[in-house]
Amino acid sequence: MQMLDMRTLSMVNAIGAVTVALLTTFLWRFVSREWGMRQWVFGSLALAAGSVLLLLRDAAPDWLSIAGGNGLCVLGVGYMALAARRFCGLNDGVPWHWLAAAFCAAGAWFFSAVQSSLIMRVFLFSLWTAFFALRCARTLCGAAPAGKFGVGQRFTAAVFYVVALIMGLRM
Repeated sequence: MQMLDMRTLSMVNAIGAVTVALLTTFLWRFVSREWGMRQWVFGSLALAAGSVLLLLRDAAPDWLSIAGGNGLCVLGVGYMALAARRFCGLNDGVPWHWLAAAFCAAGAWFFSAVQSSLIMRVFLFSLWTAFFALRCARTLCGAAPAGKFGVGQRFTAAVFYVVALIMGLRM
């Protein structure tokens, strides 16, 4: 069985993230001024930009394509976790998304430029992505009042649980 290569996965991720950003922007501007909508748009755009940078792997310098791509992807998922907290009426708390993005970008740079290790780059990215996906899913499930757990909220939480599981298996 032939597996998809990283460039194909990055392209699908970028197209999906741009689509989500466009739809969420439309919702934010014309339908609802929900408190976390803007963060969800920023998260989707950061995820799309990170995926595009990962697509540029041999065309751009490694510090930009690998470190910048990994950092932006983690920042995007972190912003989505922040948006979920805001959707549920919770305060932001610690800005984990910025800390994790910087740590992941620095780690991706170190494990590509100083000590080449694809395994460690995948581990760091998967660790932080699983952390934010789990945080997002738990926020959506835990903050829902009894009986007010809507279909969209259930579906989104389930998707983030699946992402956390996949990223956990990658580690």
